[in-house]
Amino acid sequence: MKSLRTKLLQLTLAAILLVGGTMGCGHKDLGFETGFRELRGESRAPRNSIQIAARSECSIFDVNNVVLDFYYGHQSMSNSLATPDGKNICWAMYIDGGIYSFSSPSNDYHDMGGSYFVSEIPYDEFLSESYLYTVSSSFAGGALKYNMLHFSHNETITIPAGVFENGNGEFTVRVVLIQVYVNGDYYLVRNTARRIIQYKYIDEHTISLMSATGFIYS
Repeated sequence: MKSLRTKLLQLTLAAILLVGGTMGCGHKDLGFETGFRELRGESRAPRNSIQIAARSECSIFDVNNVVLDFYYGHQSMSNSLATPDGKNICWAMYIDGGIYSFSSPSNDYHDMGGSYFVSEIPYDEFLSESYLYTVSSSFAGGALKYNMLHFSHNETITIPAGVFENGNGEFTVRVVLIQVYVNGDYYLVRNTARRIIQYKYIDEHTISLMSATGFIYS
């Protein structure tokens, strides 16, 4: 039999989710944000790399309704990314449970097996100003305290509930360059950027997003 404390906790969570779905998040929900600030000394990729960030007014969600605003882009991408064995097709976004690898070629980049296809962006469009980000710096005592990233592009995305089924405590959002092999038989993935977001289960239907693991690249 469930204890009174457990019942009260479940009722409280249910109330938070109800308020979050009708009037915004619960008043004690501080929201979630990751990828907008680089702390001093934090490891990061070169400035021409793709950056991914995410935020929400909520940090507690029903697993079937995890909705985040994603921000992504580049500071200065080269228009000569083609490799000798591939031709540039587009850029694409994927979400997976944090354990999938794009190491193998595919005959359909919309279906990468263990990863959910979200969207694609025409190759030249992604290299335009619409997907640029800028950086501003904050100093304390003459020393760099942190850098803030400001994105031109953002979109609201519902995270597929399937990414939470393995319960490993994290999911991964990726933006990648799709190329087709020179003979046109299969597609290749290049220039992968990824953002890992951690979560924990509060009960079987509810998760809480936690601090992400920082800037991740592969």
